[in-house]
Amino acid sequence: MLHFLKISVIVLIGICQYGCKPSVKKPSVKPHADKIVSSDQNLSQKHTVIVMDTGFDIQYSDYKDKIMGSYSQECGEGAPAIAGAKPVESSPYTPKDNSRYELSKKDVIGSFQASKSCYLSDDVTLEIGPKYSELLNYKTEWNNRVKEKKPLGGTGSFVSIEKAEEMNKVLGGNEGETSGNSYDYHGTATAGVASYNNSKIRMILVQVDPSNILPMSHGEECLSQEDVNLVARLYKDKEVQEAYSKKPLSSFERDLFDLINKHNVTIINKSFGYREREKLEEIVKDSCGTSPDYKAAYQAMSETILARQDYIAKQGHPIYKPLTVIAAGNNQIEINSVEDTFECSDHKRNTIVVGAYTHAKKVSEISNFGRCVDFFAFGETIIVPAPKGFLRVTSGTSFAAPLAVNFIAQTFLVSENPSNIISQIKTRLDQGKYLPVTGETNAVDFLSDTPNTGFSLTLQKNKTRKEGLPDLMHLIKTHSK
Repeated sequence: MLHFLKISVIVLIGICQYGCKPSVKKPSVKPHADKIVSSDQNLSQKHTVIVMDTGFDIQYSDYKDKIMGSYSQECGEGAPAIAGAKPVESSPYTPKDNSRYELSKKDVIGSFQASKSCYLSDDVTLEIGPKYSELLNYKTEWNNRVKEKKPLGGTGSFVSIEKAEEMNKVLGGNEGETSGNSYDYHGTATAGVASYNNSKIRMILVQVDPSNILPMSHGEECLSQEDVNLVARLYKDKEVQEAYSKKPLSSFERDLFDLINKHNVTIINKSFGYREREKLEEIVKDSCGTSPDYKAAYQAMSETILARQDYIAKQGHPIYKPLTVIAAGNNQIEINSVEDTFECSDHKRNTIVVGAYTHAKKVSEISNFGRCVDFFAFGETIIVPAPKGFLRVTSGTSFAAPLAVNFIAQTFLVSENPSNIISQIKTRLDQGKYLPVTGETNAVDFLSDTPNTGFSLTLQKNKTRKEGLPDLMHLIKTHSK
């Protein structure tokens, strides 16, 4: 009877315990400092950045000497998958009666207590598929054309336009060869962008499970408005919020906090996030013919998530110690409040949400926008690394976010308070000034013969977006004529 409710809770909250693939249980590997590879004696002057993502090539030469640790998120044996959560066997809550609400409340609170634990392992591996391996023979010529900003396919190139498009997708993991998802090598790119040409950064790479990165990926359940309203009511309930806030830390959370404290982490980059409410409703409508209004549910769950974060901070854990930089998302959605996305619940708590802008310094056609987006960084046709020494061209807020990290690490002192960094950036932008990243740009301009001079952050002036974002195929065709 309560199965629908369990799925709703898991889908919307996306907690780690239900977002990881089961693995063989092994002892938790506690974070340690013996992986520091840099011989730089002035490490105290460098920003330590945790890059949380999937698909890291830890041997990539351009940033290998900046990695001081690499870890992988694992989950305890028998941890339930999103769509198949195990029933709650016991709950500390005693229902006041046999009403649907009270029984559901017992079930929800019990699910918090029954959570399985994720943890950090230092076993970081990366698989590449056979299609990727076939491209190794093309690497030198491909990379040269990318660096020289020449058309990747067509006249004058070594491959056709269609082949160039296919190669770029394979290099991005978009063929789903290794795990069935399109983000197999995402972390290699975000780590490369964050550290590019930046001597003031050192990185800790934390490879997380793709199903946990996209915790809303199973949101196609056909629920009634009554069902969703019940979820909203439950997560407004103070006893439910308290139970969620006080549920024990997972090993993954403890390990992550240990990393933050031990290595004085100043910035965290997260180029992923929860699914926006509007996008969830769109998916549900496509699957079910109609969709409930999830606004109240999103607002209630955002409050519950934030209550837990605040409780963790009050217990002395460094959840707000680093500046956290989050990609705004690529669904062209206006996000203004916690009714729109959970990311807004982090607003003003040492967190910035970064959108993407174009060569014309307009908000990208694919980028989310609105009051919850703090800044915009360049996010169109950017050169990023791919495994085995490849370069590729891509766009999106996933790469605008680490560009913002790159800028912050080069501009502000390690000792700077995160809230001061945010206010200083806003002050400069409010004065109409751009904040270029120093050094050679890694952005590619396929749209003109004028090379880029640097990255910039720009404040959104209005809600309108007048410029479309050409896809890579269009760019290649345009410059093959």
